[in-house]
Amino acid sequence: MKNKKLEILIVEDGKENIKAAKQFFDTQRDVKIDFAMNYEQGLKKINNKLYAGALFDLELPKTENAEPEKLGYELAKIAGEYTLPWLIITSGIDHHDNKASFTINKLSDKKGNEIFATPKTDPKAWKIAYERLKEYPLRELFESRKRYEKFVGKKFSYPKGDPIRKYLFE
Repeated sequence: MKNKKLEILIVEDGKENIKAAKQFFDTQRDVKIDFAMNYEQGLKKINNKLYAGALFDLELPKTENAEPEKLGYELAKIAGEYTLPWLIITSGIDHHDNKASFTINKLSDKKGNEIFATPKTDPKAWKIAYERLKEYPLRELFESRKRYEKFVGKKFSYPKGDPIRKYLFE
């Protein structure tokens, strides 16, 4: 059986950044990309669809035409509850400057922030982000979450009070 493309969610509000992401991901045979441009769109997609992984901008508008806020971490927490591997890629820690930085969630190497001198308008930044995201066993995690959803009838999430949830998200 031929492997299907894994679908990655990208939540990014910068049009030039989206263009660069598309440029890079169009060269990848094993992955398909779905985009959201604000927090509400990203939240809806995370809650309603099963993805293999996600890349979030740190500063996102809550809704269309709203001012950006640091909502990428909020999406990451929700994604983590569904055991969705995620990575935050942003143009700067406090303000959007010209560097792309990556924050890996607690399920990874716990190194925190790493800064690369590649702007998100450059497809190389998205290549670096995807390579980091692929450090997770994306296909295996996706397939196990898909089986769980099929047999249980709902998406997996850590229940309130679960010690793993508490360690990872609280």
